[in-house]
Amino acid sequence: MSDCGLFGRERGADVQVLCSAEALEELEEIELHVAQYSADAANRLSEAILQRAQRPLDFPLRGRAVREFEEGRLRESIVRGYRLIYEVVPDGIEIIAVVHGARDLAE
Repeated sequence: MSDCGLFGRERGADVQVLCSAEALEELEEIELHVAQYSADAANRLSEAILQRAQRPLDFPLRGRAVREFEEGRLRESIVRGYRLIYEVVPDGIEIIAVVHGARDLAE
C-alpha cells in the first residue's frame, strides 16, 4: 500500500487514505482512457474520485458492502459510474480498487 496523499481527522486522531498499487494503476488507466476524449473531463473525474476517497474517513461503514464478497469487510462508493472499493483499517481506509461500475469483480 502507498499513501494517496489524502488525510482527514476522526475523533481528534489523524487518519489517512492508503492506495494499493493496483488502485493507483486503475485510476491512471481510467484517466488516460477518458483523456482520449477530453483532458478536462479526465482531470475532473480523477479529482472527483480522489475527493470521494476522503468521505469514508468520517463514516467508514457508510459505503455499501461490495456485493461480490460475502464477508462484508470491503465497502464501496460510486463516483460517476466508477466503483471506489475500500477496506476500513485502524488508521483510516485502504483503497483496494477503482473499477467501472459495469465490471463484475467475481469474474
